[in-house]
Parts: sequence; C-alpha cells; structure tokens
Amino acid sequence: MTEGDTGKAYFEYVDSGQMARDAFHLDENATPRPGYEQYKDDDLGHWYGAVCSSANWPDQSDLAGFNTFALQFFKAHPSVYVPADQTPPQPPVPPELLRDIAFKNLELPDPVLDWNPKMRGRQGTLVNLDTWFWLDNAPTTLRVNAAAGGNEASVIAAFGGMEITAPSETPLNCDGPGTPYTAGAHTTCALSFGRSSSALGVETTPVTVSTTWSGTWLANGVDQGPLTRQPDPVTATADIRVGEVQTLVTDSQ
Repeated sequence: MTEGDTGKAYFEYVDSGQMARDAFHLDENATPRPGYEQYKDDDLGHWYGAVCSSANWPDQSDLAGFNTFALQFFKAHPSVYVPADQTPPQPPVPPELLRDIAFKNLELPDPVLDWNPKMRGRQGTLVNLDTWFWLDNAPTTLRVNAAAGGNEASVIAAFGGMEITAPSETPLNCDGPGTPYTAGAHTTCALSFGRSSSALGVETTPVTVSTTWSGTWLANGVDQGPLTRQPDPVTATADIRVGEVQTLVTDSQ
C-alpha cells in the first residue's frame, strides 16, 4: 500500500471540483471515495492505495494481461483511510502470481559435460569404443521462493535426465546425470561413435547435451502439483575429437 493524500487534502481536492475536472480529462470515474467527508479536518491520517508494477509481471510481452489483472486487483482492494496512529493494511498477493514470479527467477544451470576415455593432449575419444558421459555439475533439485502480501509460493525443479546427440549418431538418452568413470564402475550412459571426426569432414565432433527438468510448486507449504508450464530444456555443446586407430591383422603362421 502506498501513502496518498491526508483526509483534509483529499476532501479539498474533491470539494474544489478538481477531481471532477481531472476525471473528465482522463475519461475516468469521478466518484469520491466512500466516507471521505468524515476525514475533512484530519491532516495527520492518510489515504492508502494499492500499487501494481509491471516490472514483476512474469510475461513482459503480455502487458494487456497485466492491465487486466491490475484493474481487477484495484477493484478488489480499494483505497482505505488510515489514521495517523494505525498501520496501513497489506493487500494479499495471489499465490499464483507469486508462483509465476518464482518461476521467472528460476535459473537452471548450463550442463557441463565430461567423458571418458580422453586421449591425452587432444581430449578426444575413439571410434567403436564406449565413451562414458556424465555431468560435472549435476544438481538434483532447485528451489525458488517468493513471498508477499501474507502468501508464499515455492517452485521446485527436479533434474529429469539428459539427451546426448552427435552428427550421424543415434541420440543417447540417460535417465540421470551419468556416472563419472572409475575402475570397476558401471554406467548406462555411454555412446560408441561410429564415425571419426575426420570422416565427418571436421576437426572435432560437436556433442550436444540437453538436460530436462520437471517443475512442481507449493502454495503456503501445500503441494499444488506440476507446473502448467514446465521448464525448457537447457543445452550445451562440447567439441570432442573422435579419432580412430588403424589395425593390421596378419597371419601368424
């Protein structure tokens, strides 16, 4: 709520006819606030009104939607008079709006792809050899909270797996962030390249990883289920030199 005129100043504004003239030029309603006459001699208390800022509107391309929301909000929360010794009321903010603000501020990390084997110096791998892939920065969940007007909303994004693609290769889908290579470990996130980079006419093969996320939300701590709009996948590309080893099979007899 924002502080406005004192009771006396507002009464004089209406009584002088200035409000009616201003409303005429702005094509607005000239009806005074209910009960304003009883504060005509009070120059200590103030009128308080709600303020909506489009800067917090989640979809900046939908200002018409913001204007509709603001008009409905002002209608539901008209200006109130607050004596000097009282605290202005705080209008409630819908949890759905807080949810959208939290979603707007959700920052999903860019995936950092690592792999094994890596040839020394060139950091590459080899054709027809299982190449393990994993994420160096694999979070499990992310949470953003937004609170205002007596309500709170939380948006929770859970990592949902990744897809790894490369030219001329079948896409590799991994349920998790992959397993870093160690001796004796096992993984289900490995790709065997069928063609070398040189066979593709490039020095390095672009390997793209796309991470997916599933979003849910809470209103004042109560689970509201999945988000209507889910987070977009996040992608990154690593340039990997895929080489090949020539072998010669001879008759040992």
